[in-house]
Amino acid sequence: VGVGDKNTTMDQDFHVHEPDSPGPTVEEVVRAERDPKARLLRGRALRDLLDKGTLISFGQIVHLPGREVSLPVKEDVLWEELRQAYGRSIRSARVTRLAEALDITPEELTPLLEKLGRIDWLTRVSRAYFMLPEIIGSFAAEAERAGKAHEKSLLTIGNFRDATGANRHVATPLLEFFD
Repeated sequence: VGVGDKNTTMDQDFHVHEPDSPGPTVEEVVRAERDPKARLLRGRALRDLLDKGTLISFGQIVHLPGREVSLPVKEDVLWEELRQAYGRSIRSARVTRLAEALDITPEELTPLLEKLGRIDWLTRVSRAYFMLPEIIGSFAAEAERAGKAHEKSLLTIGNFRDATGANRHVATPLLEFFD
């Protein structure tokens, strides 16, 4: 898709200048062209590059093969501290508690949490909660078991809380997320 073209955002320079971005979306690559006919051609070229493996897609994100996201040093340090905080039994933490554990304000932490969500290192469950994907997977498995164990195969907040040990402040947004 015009590798090297300044309008493209999908070349090696993109990854060099945006190390903490997994890549642009398909729409961003296509919409970089203003002319509708050029957009159509760019869309076809993008599909060809994806089919050939010159570009790889992850959901709507496209990137060069071998692309690895890297965070700036300060954010990388915070990310490591976050993972440690989750590992210390904060299976699911409110943004305010995570910020407190990291000795920063929620307003300072939220942009990093959102960035980590965009690169799929965290998942936003609700406005107040971000979780590691493996924790969400664990909660999902526990929700399935709790529902199957119910006499009418129902999943309720109560049996989910009992199965997971999560309080209602965590259980409710998680079940809404799963819904």
